[in-house]
Amino acid sequence: MSLKIILCEAMNKLNYHWYESGTPHTREGLHQTSIEVQSTSFHAVKPIFTIYGKALPRRCEAKESALILTLFFIDESLGYKIGDVHYVKYLLLANNIR
Repeated sequence: MSLKIILCEAMNKLNYHWYESGTPHTREGLHQTSIEVQSTSFHAVKPIFTIYGKALPRRCEAKESALILTLFFIDESLGYKIGDVHYVKYLLLANNIR
């Protein structure tokens, strides 16, 4: 199961909507992706929170970093326990990325 599918399922259950805010270059020429999260219970203009992935040399790595850190934030800070069996692998990856 992909990180995006796991994130979509978690966000649905939390009544949140997420979108990728882009992967611009940093001053060092690295890619950095951010994920913005809004509530679906009301029409919020501003995101509730934004998670920034680690700045990395490849765009795909930067996107994966943002997804992993968002899932980690949901799991640890919001108290929502992600029950997907593949998520354990991603937690191990997150420990190497952070």
